[in-house]
Amino acid sequence: MVLCEDHYPLISLSESGNAVKVQLHTLEFLAMNRGYFEEHSLRYLPLQFAQRIGTLQDCEIIHGTVRTLAKFAKMYERGEYVKALIAQVPLDHIGKIAHRAREGMQVSYIFGENTIVPEGRREELAKEGWIW
Repeated sequence: MVLCEDHYPLISLSESGNAVKVQLHTLEFLAMNRGYFEEHSLRYLPLQFAQRIGTLQDCEIIHGTVRTLAKFAKMYERGEYVKALIAQVPLDHIGKIAHRAREGMQVSYIFGENTIVPEGRREELAKEGWIW
């Protein structure tokens, strides 16, 4: 026990308490988004991403294709980097993304085994020099 100058005990967390405290953001995120995770699973994410899900705590969930594509367009215009885990390749954005990538923006996408790739999209990506 540590005593302060006025002899009141100073209470602090143990090392195991600090370890739990570091993980609280993940539990808070899951609790705040409970409804979302009742309909969506983490089991298809690579383990290293599922373990870091709490880092999304200050992020925004966007519903709807049009709103999502509009958000991506804004990110491409002003971002220094874009990292996305997506189920479809946004063909209408490939030109914008490629242009910004040539200007130095870092672009990384993670596609699952079940990613939907519409016909012609791989060829369009290859034209822009993307590695699939």
